[in-house]
Amino acid sequence: MRFGILIFTFFCSIQSQSADWPQFKADAGRTGYTPEPLAEDLNLRWVYHPAHAPMPAWQAEMRMPFDHAHQVTVAEGLAFFGSSADGKVYALDADTGKEKWTFFTEGPVRFAPAYWNGKVFAPSDDGCLYCLNASNGSLIWKKRGGPNSDLILGNDRMISHWPVRGAPAIVDDILYYAAGIWPSEGIFIYAIDPETGETLWVNDD
Repeated sequence: MRFGILIFTFFCSIQSQSADWPQFKADAGRTGYTPEPLAEDLNLRWVYHPAHAPMPAWQAEMRMPFDHAHQVTVAEGLAFFGSSADGKVYALDADTGKEKWTFFTEGPVRFAPAYWNGKVFAPSDDGCLYCLNASNGSLIWKKRGGPNSDLILGNDRMISHWPVRGAPAIVDDILYYAAGIWPSEGIFIYAIDPETGETLWVNDD
């Protein structure tokens, strides 16, 4: 629970600025940069308490604790994040912190969703990338990253052999994402049309 509170307290501080934060660390380059000036006086507007604290993929101490906190993106007056505990994607009203909608995937969501053109793209350990309507959370399309739907047991949960373990990146209206974490099983990198989910290329040769 502590991680969730910390991340949303930070979010309230940056929301007073007008720039969106539509991808992990702001943009596809992961620069963590915004041209907006930071106000000298920051005022806490609200705090959102997730029902469940994050459930990291690896229980042992890691050098890179990538999923020990909810990762938030912000666009069009909404804040989006996924939960590794319940497998849901959440959208909150950025002004009030009220829940606007939630969407269940079939696995933990460990990385930040990306926003583009009224759509939210969420990666899941079930091996799929989900494209959701940003305004109401309805499913537009989903795309499996691995060659089949085989599942394995991971930390007492069923996950894909090829989980989508990274935040999607969008550059010049092309969405990039990857599925798989073990080279021996294959790691698949995709470039797709974010409007339709159509594959432009994939490294499956």
